[in-house]
Amino acid sequence: MIRTRDKLAIRYNDKSVLENHHISVAFSAMMKSSKTRFNENLSNDEFDIMRSQIIDLVLATDNSTHFSEISHLRARLDSEDFDPSGKDKAKICNYLIHIADISNPSKPWKIC
Repeated sequence: MIRTRDKLAIRYNDKSVLENHHISVAFSAMMKSSKTRFNENLSNDEFDIMRSQIIDLVLATDNSTHFSEISHLRARLDSEDFDPSGKDKAKICNYLIHIADISNPSKPWKIC
């Protein structure tokens, strides 16, 4: 998409094009439908936190960041202040989503 200068690549500035598009479409659809307007029961702060977490999780599936993320994970694991239940918790969730995403092709065909 980036090499062909697709309109989505232009829209998302060549950064995680499909992931950003999926996030945008998902939130647009959720905000339109009365059946999925769950944000009505959340405060603005709660909604902002939830939206930020969802965005981070979807962006974690972008395989173009795989090697830099692995380097970051190794550095965090070796760090003396690594805190899996505190400040590193969200990043660990991102790694788990990424691992789940890239492991799918290793499953037997009938499970996929």
